[in-house]
Amino acid sequence: MLQAAYTAAKEKVVDKLSAAKTVCLTTDCWTSAANEGYMAVTGHFVSEDFTLQSVLLGCSQLSGAHTAANLLASLIGTTDNFRLTDKVLLLVTDNAPNIKNAVSAVLRWKHFGCYAQTLNLIVQNALKHFVSIQQKVKTIVAFFKRSCKATERLLTYQQNNGAGHVKKLVQEVPTRCSEDFIVLFTVDFQQLTDEEWNICSELCSVLKPFAQVSTQLSAESYPTGSQVIVLTRGLLSVCAELLKRPFNSVTRTIIEELTTGLKDRFHNVEMSKSIGVATLLDPRFKSLAFESRVAADNAKKQLIELVAEKMGDRRLTNTGQSHETVSTSITTDPLSVWGVCDAIVKSTQPQGTPQSAAIVEVQRYMDSPVISRSEDPLAWWRENQYIFPNIAKVVREKFNIVATSVPCERIFSKTGIIINERRTRLKASKVEKLIFLNMNSTNS
Repeated sequence: MLQAAYTAAKEKVVDKLSAAKTVCLTTDCWTSAANEGYMAVTGHFVSEDFTLQSVLLGCSQLSGAHTAANLLASLIGTTDNFRLTDKVLLLVTDNAPNIKNAVSAVLRWKHFGCYAQTLNLIVQNALKHFVSIQQKVKTIVAFFKRSCKATERLLTYQQNNGAGHVKKLVQEVPTRCSEDFIVLFTVDFQQLTDEEWNICSELCSVLKPFAQVSTQLSAESYPTGSQVIVLTRGLLSVCAELLKRPFNSVTRTIIEELTTGLKDRFHNVEMSKSIGVATLLDPRFKSLAFESRVAADNAKKQLIELVAEKMGDRRLTNTGQSHETVSTSITTDPLSVWGVCDAIVKSTQPQGTPQSAAIVEVQRYMDSPVISRSEDPLAWWRENQYIFPNIAKVVREKFNIVATSVPCERIFSKTGIIINERRTRLKASKVEKLIFLNMNSTNS
């Protein structure tokens, strides 16, 4: 029954992918409770009705070391299995050099490092100035995890002080309450000083925008690639604003490190052709998201070339025969009664090139008003596909970029439920089929 259900589900996925113009892939690796390695691959594409579709291509066992050769063989096997090798627009992975080298050097696919992971690396590097306080906080949290009595007293304290929603682990405690909080229990570890409580409070405000961006770009129900440029600029702007505030010197150092990390790791993001075109195709941003005018102009030129290519294909396939019919029906006899009519028809035939026509359509799109950022860009394209028909074709091919490999992490979370401590003897081949059915029945 499992094999029959898997085969039927796989046929549906293959059929769904056959209509996809291009596919954005994400991949990541994971080790199960049974100490077995798995590699997950997800695919994301824009359907004919302009909705973002996501499918699990495979969560298969990965034997041996995670070398570039092994990762490459597994990746190629998966894409070949679904006939996608020539449809890959972009591959999103972590920043490990083994997979990056395999993709760029061998497959010649475009690669994008997981934005969420890169952002996390920036934050972790900045928090090296917070290690001593962080360790104290971890010790306190660990104490509450181990002591039921202390947790009970903390909850009672919050209730007695009018807390509307009590918390087992308090992430932010105002300085004015720190002394009362500390005398709740007596344990053998260092307490946080008033200054350290204040730094913790400040960092909650500093890191909140980073958490928001990570959450925003980790979604898979809508394309996130078009938001990379504007949200990176947003984080830099927030950091600049935070530096104007009278924060503690430790907090200011962390903000400066965050700013440096953003500039170092994302300095070239606007020059990415894939991200640039996706941003331009988003009716919420268009060229307004770019800080560099050069990058915006390059993205526009790239879009014009893509639209011109679509127009050239259309003329060859759809209008070539009609043009030939028109030209053969025109008479050259000066005494023909159709002479005047044929002369008028000939003079009114379009003389422009696909390139010039593409420039006109792209400029009309650029001149149209941007929509609210709360609106769905794909819903806008669904409604306006007949106004900008050739750009709409490009949208189906270039607007399916997801900015993180979080979809694979969600796969591993579900796989971890299947391979729990009491089911570690479950064969990998069955695990692959079970998670495939679980994810693709949800996404169908």
